[in-house]
Amino acid sequence: MAKQLFKLAATNASITATSYFYKRSTAITVTSVNFSIQKANWIKGNGSAVGTGVLTLATNGYYNLFINGVLQQSSLYSVGAGGVVLTGATAAYTISASSPFTLTVANSAPSEVAIP
Repeated sequence: MAKQLFKLAATNASITATSYFYKRSTAITVTSVNFSIQKANWIKGNGSAVGTGVLTLATNGYYNLFINGVLQQSSLYSVGAGGVVLTGATAAYTISASSPFTLTVANSAPSEVAIP
């Protein structure tokens, strides 16, 4: 009979996901310079402003950024306390004014970790 070296189990994990939205009336041209979308420009689904610190992640979390409904690679943007930064491009590209942005912040919080 083989002995098990170790076993890690997390139970009662809860995931909270919050979506934020950004829309402009003019097109965005991203060049070799980063383009920043300040936290104050994002809104919640009910139209209210983003509160203090809500764009930050817990230890076990992740971001998803959708532009015009298309999930963006994490290497193309970064999220910080100040907002979202689209990283500089090797070739310029334009995002049309009608393209909606959706940022989903998901935090996972295991309430109990058991190591038998």
